[in-house]
Parts: sequence; structure tokens; C-alpha cells
Amino acid sequence: MAVRDTQETSRIGLHRRPWPIGVRLLVLLAFFAVLDVGFAGLNVTAAVTPAGGLAVGVATAATALLLYGKVVGRLERRATPEIALRALVPQTARGVALGIGLFALSILLIFICDGYRASWGSVSDMAATAGLMIGIATCEELLFRGVLFRIVEERAGTLVAAIASSAVFGAVHLVNPEATVWGAFAIAVEMGLLTAGCFALTRRLWLPIGFHLGWNFAQSGIFGATVSGSDGTAGGLLRGVTQGPVLVSGGAFGPEASVFAVLVGGLAGGAMLALARRRGRWRSGLVVHQAAAVGQHDSLHPVAEVELGENARDVRLHGLQRDRQLLGDLGVGEAAGHQPQHLEFAGGQDVERAGTRGHRGPEAVGETADQGFRHGG
Repeated sequence: MAVRDTQETSRIGLHRRPWPIGVRLLVLLAFFAVLDVGFAGLNVTAAVTPAGGLAVGVATAATALLLYGKVVGRLERRATPEIALRALVPQTARGVALGIGLFALSILLIFICDGYRASWGSVSDMAATAGLMIGIATCEELLFRGVLFRIVEERAGTLVAAIASSAVFGAVHLVNPEATVWGAFAIAVEMGLLTAGCFALTRRLWLPIGFHLGWNFAQSGIFGATVSGSDGTAGGLLRGVTQGPVLVSGGAFGPEASVFAVLVGGLAGGAMLALARRRGRWRSGLVVHQAAAVGQHDSLHPVAEVELGENARDVRLHGLQRDRQLLGDLGVGEAAGHQPQHLEFAGGQDVERAGTRGHRGPEAVGETADQGFRHGG
């Protein structure tokens, strides 16, 4: 396995330094912003029919994910575990359920305060909207969480990344026809913080994509309401109309500008970020590099992510397989039984080796143990 893994990491360029963080951020933001705008227009055009909307939405999402893997992998000289396919179905499904549930609670509170009424729409409109939202949710999460949040977090930590990505996410919605400053703030709080928390907790993009999809689909595809101040026709199972005070109904921006949506989404986002911190997924601005993991056990994925703090004193590993711990508190997932493993840290700094056995943590940390590794999950 050692030979095969070494060849694989060499093939995808993990032993080379990634591009500078500022360059990566600018290039990736520009690339995926253009991609997002182009795909959004394509999805809106295709969503006039259920079949067209679904087909183009799924194709858009798949293409965007493929491009993300290729472009990010090339610029950052790494694999992309944040879009690992094995987590796609369970995490996306949970995200969709969370998004639908939270928006349904928001619209219920608006309805109780006489801010929403509805008549029957159609199933075909709901299907077309589903395809539209699949494409939009995927592209936006790749841009705002996959690129902006993740790269800012490398340098500034989770809290700053969550605030910054949420603020930018809200600000870009000011270009929508019915946008307001309050609406932009509202969407930054209720969706920006929650999707940031979803990514911080799982270190995957599937949960935030699922939440974004579920929230938007419930808003337009089920309850027939305006989404984020857009002037497109909202089509869904119901045809909704908001009424009354703007703080209750959201006004022309849609229910997302309702104080109820802000409270529901904001509280859920805060809870998600708190959960990520409690589970040790919070980061404090360490520089993220990549490590090639080579060893004797087939269940250990050949690529792991290693975070090297200043002077390589802080080391944490995040493997692609997280079900159980391999290195005790080091945090590499998936137990490897009791067979010896060797992890090579190739993050652009001095190469370190650690011999391990089973769950009990490192048995040896080589000649550089005096640098003082702090093991964190």
C-alpha cells in the first residue's frame, strides 16, 4: 500500500506547496463567481418546465462539483475531502430536512401573525423549482463555504470566517430587484451563519448544500414565496402571498426578511457553531497544509489533512474517514486495528514521521519530538 499511496499523492501533487493563500482566494472566488452567475441564468431559463428544470439543475450541480474538485485540487495541491462522495447522501438528506423544517417553522410563525396566506399551486411547478434550487444551492455553497469560508478560516479561524462569509453572502443579495439592507442582513444571519456552522461541524459541503437546498425549496417550491428579493415567479405546491408589517412578513424581499426567520435561522446557526466548537471542529487560524499518509492498512485513506501551526508546534490531523479515531486525540478517523502505521507529514515544512499502533496514539514522533506536538481533535 505504501508504494501505491506514494504514487497517488505524487500524481495529484500533494508534495508541492499550494499557491499562496491570497492568490488562491482571489482566483477561486473569481472563477466560481463567474460560474455561479452563468449557471444561475441557465437554471432559471430551464426551470420553465419540470423536466428541464430538474435535468439542468442536477447537471449544473454535478458539473460545478467536478470543476471544484479539479480546480481546487490543482491550485491547492491536495485532494478535496470536503466533497467526498461517501457522505453525499446522508449529509445532504439531513441538510434538506433541516432546511425544510426551519423554514416551515418560520412560515408558521408568520402565518400565525397573519403575515402569510396561500392558495393551491401545482406539483409541476414544485418539480421545476426543485431543479432550479439544486443548481443554485450547490453553486452558492461551493463559492461561499467551499472557497470563501474555508480559505479565510485557514488564516483567521472559524469565527472570523463565519462572520466574513456570512457578510459577503448577504451583501451579494443586494443586487436582487427587491433587495433591502435589512433583507441582506437577515439572510446573512439566518443562512450565512447556519451554513458556516454546517461546514465547520462536518468539514464537508454536503450538509450546507442540503440545508441551502431545503430552505430555498421550502420557501418557493412548497410555500410559493419570493426568494431573497428575486423578481422571478415563485412556483410551488402553494402560491403564497405575504402581507402586513415588513418585520413580520418580510415584505417584497420575501419571508427571509421576517424577524421570525432571522430568529429561527440565527438561533439554529449559533447552535450549530457552538456544536462545532464543542466537538473540537473549531479552528484558530492555523495554516492548513496537506499530508500524505502511507502505511500498511488498507482502511486508512491515503490522503489526510494536517494543520501545522506556527513553527510546526500545533499539529492536528483530519482524515477522510472519521467514524472512529486512529491516533487517539490526533483525530485521524477510521481505526486501523492494531497494525503499525506510518504517517508522513508533507506540508511544505520539515517532514515528520510518527509510528502508531491502534487507538493508543503515537508511539514515536521521531527526532523532532522536542518541538512539542500538541494533539488536538
